Amino acid sequence: MAAISSNGTGGGDWDIGASWAGAVAPGSGDTVTILNGDTITQTQAEAATSVTIDAGGELDNATFNLAISGKLDVSGTLTQGSSADTGITAGNIEFHTGASRDWQEDSKVTCNGDYVEPNSSVSVNNRRGCLTMGGDGNLTKPSITNYLCGFKIDAGVTVTAIGLICRINDNLCGNVEINGTLNTSGSWCTIGCNSSYSFVIGVNGDFSGGGDLSLDIVHGATVTNNRATAFSHTGLVGTVGTAKDCDIPAWDFSNSSEVRVNTYTSGNMTRYFTAGTLKTKLFVIKSTSGRTHTIKADTNNPSFEHSDNVDFNDGDGTIIYVKGTGTRTFNASSGTQTLAGDSQSVEDITQNNSGATLQLTENITTDSFTGLAGTFDPNGKTITTGGIFTLGQNIDVNTTGLAGSTWIVGGNFSVYGSDGDLMTLNAASAWTLTVTGTATASYVNAKNSDASGGTTIAATDSTDSGGNNNWDFGAVAGISAHYGMTLVKPNTLVMT
Repeated sequence: MAAISSNGTGGGDWDIGASWAGAVAPGSGDTVTILNGDTITQTQAEAATSVTIDAGGELDNATFNLAISGKLDVSGTLTQGSSADTGITAGNIEFHTGASRDWQEDSKVTCNGDYVEPNSSVSVNNRRGCLTMGGDGNLTKPSITNYLCGFKIDAGVTVTAIGLICRINDNLCGNVEINGTLNTSGSWCTIGCNSSYSFVIGVNGDFSGGGDLSLDIVHGATVTNNRATAFSHTGLVGTVGTAKDCDIPAWDFSNSSEVRVNTYTSGNMTRYFTAGTLKTKLFVIKSTSGRTHTIKADTNNPSFEHSDNVDFNDGDGTIIYVKGTGTRTFNASSGTQTLAGDSQSVEDITQNNSGATLQLTENITTDSFTGLAGTFDPNGKTITTGGIFTLGQNIDVNTTGLAGSTWIVGGNFSVYGSDGDLMTLNAASAWTLTVTGTATASYVNAKNSDASGGTTIAATDSTDSGGNNNWDFGAVAGISAHYGMTLVKPNTLVMT
């Protein structure tokens, strides 16, 4: 192995001896240094053990491959044309302050170790190249301007990233393909693509780590997730507050601490959910004061599963939520799970959080409400359904929160406990129940319910604790009206 430097008189073609000190062109086993004032140009594929570009030096590999088994160290300029094949491959790649990378949109670079581009003082032209991480390593790109056009992680590779990898401030943020693991434990990471490109998660692709993960995917991009299980990521997942309409991938982020839909501070932007099922712990839509932002679920009609709180407007701006035809399931396993509805109209709600409480902290409108398990706490708020409202025998109702609440049911209403375990709708003060469709209750203990605005509640095997209006505790639904029977106590009928 020889240490070979450029000639110090302007450089020349890589494969010509006169371009180098000692008049011998470097081979694959040599270490190469390009000196200040020299430009070395490739005219064919080349290889070296390492390449160092000093400040003021330049390597122009044109459209040819360059295979570097060790480190590519750049303090000068790295110029690369459109890569017909593999482009530049290196073990580690590091750009230093004052360096420049002049790449084309489809320039190809593969890094099999660490890639470092420390700050915005690294000059980047408008076309930024495509980087493949082919081996385990760290990716450091904290600059707000030095984006890449495309990014790929090979299968079996773990990349710990900090910074902006691909972001969509221009139209050249291209394809993203995650076949390995993108680890955010370096603090934070932003990745995305523009509308004419694709964002693909491979079968073994994963996000991991506890740092913030920002997804910056312009609406119209092709978004594909081939992973069958939840991502390993445990930090915050957010959509970047960018000045373009963006997509929110409906993927399984149930291990992440929060999924946050961010909005833009200086424009009225639209966010679109993709098809699929978005699984989250905490789910928050952020708004910006003085702005109106539209969040659309009606385009692709995803479903939602939440194991923590949900807030449809965390901020001082205006959120317009356009519901789809999916379902929204609340499935916390313990504690109190809050729903801040912002008086929005949302998809069918299913409560299935045995051992936990679903508490309304703001008014909400939903296509339907089905309570399967857990405790429902209306918390004095108004819940409106366009369709059915059902509470099953595994649902308890918080009677403190029941007082002062309003239930407006546009479809059929059905609540039922069980023999020996009545559902308690026994509020200390008035609560309102207005039903448009049929209304039945069985095995309930009701008090202070004003149902005068709608259908009479036909209550069977139930207890009237007083203060109820438009409840019929004496009828057997579907039987008494036809046969002239009256329920005088549970399970006892007499002819009338």
